[in-house]
Amino acid sequence: MARDHLHDDVLSIKREVLRLTPPEYFSSKDLARSFFGALFLASTFIFSGGLVQQAKLMTNTHIFVLVLVTLIVLTVEIYFIGYHRVQNKRSRPFYEFWGKRVVTFWAVALVVSFGLSMLYAFDQYFPTTLELIKFSMIVSFPASVGAALADLLRSY
Repeated sequence: MARDHLHDDVLSIKREVLRLTPPEYFSSKDLARSFFGALFLASTFIFSGGLVQQAKLMTNTHIFVLVLVTLIVLTVEIYFIGYHRVQNKRSRPFYEFWGKRVVTFWAVALVVSFGLSMLYAFDQYFPTTLELIKFSMIVSFPASVGAALADLLRSY
């Protein structure tokens, strides 16, 4: 019996120190946080001179791989940032937890990256809309990481 109390106390201290509280349900506040996280990271990458040239060289295969890598990185972030803290995994299956977040984070990242591309007149560097979309896809990778990291910062 004393051992159970000791175990509970250790778990309580561990939760307090590491803040292993269960993740909250996804809300509009998370959407706002992801927007600012995406804006912050995308803003640091968008002015890299090599990105404009790289966007012009990318093929459809490169875009496909970039989308795949983005989804993998988002999935790993979502799992390790939030889902591993879900205590009752039967009531909150991973596909539901993941689906809301990956769609939101990536959509926010795409909107932010395309918006920044237009805001700073990067469309002037590209003769076709397809190249501008490729450029936005490149910028959406760090933007999506920023959107997901905002969720991590909320938990600490």
